[in-house]
Amino acid sequence: MSRRSQPWSHPRSAAARSFADSARRSYGDSVEEIIERFDIKFSYIDFGDFGGTFRGRDRSILINKSLEQGVRRRVIAHELAHYILDLETGSPVLPGVNQLSGHVYEDYFAAEMILPLGKLAAAPRSSWSDIANTHEAHESVLALQARELTPDIYMVSYSDAKAPACVNCAFSHYNPEVESGLKTPGSCELTREKNSVNLVDLLTDQVELDLDLTGI
Repeated sequence: MSRRSQPWSHPRSAAARSFADSARRSYGDSVEEIIERFDIKFSYIDFGDFGGTFRGRDRSILINKSLEQGVRRRVIAHELAHYILDLETGSPVLPGVNQLSGHVYEDYFAAEMILPLGKLAAAPRSSWSDIANTHEAHESVLALQARELTPDIYMVSYSDAKAPACVNCAFSHYNPEVESGLKTPGSCELTREKNSVNLVDLLTDQVELDLDLTGI
């Protein structure tokens, strides 16, 4: 199966990767090390459909107790981005960015903190799953990073069909609030019409494409 289209990457992805690299240099090599360094407090609660949130007044993180371990780690890394932004800038979101639409940036930060793109770029696609397991990365994280390395693919789906790794929305593709006008109108609908693959097909080389390793 061959897929070709105009390469496109979310404009915040490179900035988020740079932010994650800076966090590693300044605070610790992993999410867990940074949490330990700052002694960040967590509360696990019944959070409905929300994964978690950063509470600025006491710099604590609330996490949905119903999340499976892999997703929980991803959500913690996402909220850690809010924590570090608040620590360094006094605001838990990027300046001038709507708090909800800004979550795309934190999603890319989380993926990079858990599974650095460079680790995948240096290895054949067939080994990406093993690398993800070594880094204890949930398949959603691998899907998003794999999509970043395959720019002619606009969306990578995995076993959770409701939350593909979308070029426009990262992990929030089916969040109705995100799709209600905070991004370019119709962007998600257009994405659905473009190249979309399943993660398993991508990792087993059933999709023919050229990897974009520029700047990795």
